[in-house]
Amino acid sequence: MTLRWEQRVRSALVSEPGVPVATRASAGLLVARIRLRRWGRRGAIVLAAAVCVAVMSAPLVAAAALLTHVL
Repeated sequence: MTLRWEQRVRSALVSEPGVPVATRASAGLLVARIRLRRWGRRGAIVLAAAVCVAVMSAPLVAAAALLTHVL
């Protein structure tokens, strides 16, 4: 639903004649801020997952390195 709202606001930014520049700028900033917040949240989730995978795989990597060194 948010994506559809963003599409409607973006299309209104360029298609509506007679809209003041300040209103267009305000709407553009609002859409950009929402998109950045959404991608920031997704980025944080991906980063947390990557750290968890790295922490969980560290003992496995250490054991493999030890076995490789011993053999």
